[in-house]
Amino acid sequence: ERRSPEAFALAARLRGAAGDEGRAAALSMAAGRQAARRGGLHSADELLSRAVELAGSRYELRVEAERALLDVLADTGDAERALELGERLLADGDASVRLVLAQVAARAERGDVAAAYLTAVPDSGDPHVGVLTARLAHARGRPDQAREVAEAALKAAHEHEAWSTACQALEVIGRAARIDDAA
Repeated sequence: ERRSPEAFALAARLRGAAGDEGRAAALSMAAGRQAARRGGLHSADELLSRAVELAGSRYELRVEAERALLDVLADTGDAERALELGERLLADGDASVRLVLAQVAARAERGDVAAAYLTAVPDSGDPHVGVLTARLAHARGRPDQAREVAEAALKAAHEHEAWSTACQALEVIGRAARIDDAA
C-alpha cells in the first residue's frame, strides 16, 4: 500500500472488491496524491475522482478527496470541472477554495469571475492574493495598479519566504514595465 500510486490503486481495488469502500476511498486518495506529486496529473485525476465516488456519504473523506481533486483540476487547467467542484465545496462551507477558484478563473481568462472570487477572499496579506490581484489589474489595462500591488506582493513573498510567489510578482512587475516602455 505504501510503495507507488499503482500499489495504492491495486490495494484500493482489492479493498473495494471486498466491500471496504471507506478504506478503498482512502487508498485511492493516497494514490491520487502521490501521482500528483510525481507529475501524473491524469492518473491523479482518475484516482481522486474514484476516491470521491467511493467515499459516498462519508462526508469528511469525500470532502478531503474533492479538495485534493480540485487542486489537480486546477493544475491541469480543467476550468469547467474545477469551477463546478469548487462551487460545490463552497456550498458545503469550504471557503478556503476561493483563492484556488480565482486562480483557475484567471488562467481561463475569466477576469470577472476571478475578481468575484478574489473579493471574497479575506485580506490576510497573503502574497498569492496580491499576485493574482496584480495579474487581474494588468489584464484590465491598469499597469500602474498592477505594479503597485505586485510590489507589495513581492515584499510579502520575501517576508514569507515564498520564493515562487516572489517570482510571479516580479513577472507582473516586468509586464507592467513593458507597457510603460512601449508608451
